[in-house]
Amino acid sequence: MAWRHGDRTPATPVPFSDASTWSEGLGELTRKGIAEARGGPYQVNKVLTGSDFDQEFSHYPTFVVHKHIAPLRASYCCVFAAQQYRLGKWLRARYGMWIGNRFDRSEIFIRSSDYNRTIMSAQANMAGLFPPTKSEMWDKEMPWQPIPVHTVPKAIDKELYEDINCPTIKQEFSALWRSELVRRMESENKELVEYLREKTGIPNFEFRQLWMVFDNLFCMLQHNDTHKWPSWVNASIFDRIHKLYDASSRLKYHTDVLRRLRGGPLLKDIIQRFEAKINGNLGDKPKLYAYSAHDTTLAAMLAAMGIYPERFPPYASAVLLELHKKDGRFVLEVYYKNVTDVDELYHYNIPGCEDPCTLDAFKSAMYR
Repeated sequence: MAWRHGDRTPATPVPFSDASTWSEGLGELTRKGIAEARGGPYQVNKVLTGSDFDQEFSHYPTFVVHKHIAPLRASYCCVFAAQQYRLGKWLRARYGMWIGNRFDRSEIFIRSSDYNRTIMSAQANMAGLFPPTKSEMWDKEMPWQPIPVHTVPKAIDKELYEDINCPTIKQEFSALWRSELVRRMESENKELVEYLREKTGIPNFEFRQLWMVFDNLFCMLQHNDTHKWPSWVNASIFDRIHKLYDASSRLKYHTDVLRRLRGGPLLKDIIQRFEAKINGNLGDKPKLYAYSAHDTTLAAMLAAMGIYPERFPPYASAVLLELHKKDGRFVLEVYYKNVTDVDELYHYNIPGCEDPCTLDAFKSAMYR
């Protein structure tokens, strides 16, 4: 499985927000991200199929854009608690009978990207997934036990850090940003871009810097008790920024090359682990391998499978890949959990892989 870290502070400073007001520092996990959070503007909705495909992907018949979540007005926000800690408790409810009550380092392996917020998210998640049993308690006033979390240096982490320095990715993405598709997006949103150029104070503001504006406004919305939007932002403007952010973010995976290079390494790692398990190279022990990472990690992973959630993966969302043995065949089940306080889990049918999707068929679909 792979999950996104919990609620964090803005990733980068902007002129319209005082970075010093974020006591944790920029790009860091907040207390809400660990245990409780004022939820994002999402609610469970329907799944898009057929004619509901997003327009920019309508010419890709094998891609399914899933509309599990819909924006609520930014003027109010549904409240849900539980990000990483409660995600861990939810995972215990789902897998507890299988993984047991005690943490076994030979059965469970947790890997995180080399960021404070993802490492801390993994630790908070494990606190929910593996609360100490009576024999494991080392302090009766602290119902917590340390669980190892492993990392790989960012410079060589091609599985969890999809923006790793890769000349081919840079070349492909640069070409995409010069394409007719992007020029059309810029033209259709020219008024909004000019408005943000005037109001944000970001020097030489360009369309590709929209994410900086959205990221800061979104974080301010999550912490609106202490951080207020500037006067030039209202619910309608934020909604437009949010939709354009989601559409532009999907450009990261718009071509076969980008999907393969950004999402392929993680899927390859997962497939190889499944194969090693099937072939008996790992014995009977390994049961759970988890990755604590980013929205871009989950989005790249899903895109490589031909799946596009309508919204970029929110805080503490998770993609679950389960290997089952049914009627003598090894079958892969793919699930997506995008709201931590709702038990509903979305099952994905993989484009190009008939249901039930065998591991061999999944490999063929991924390597096509």
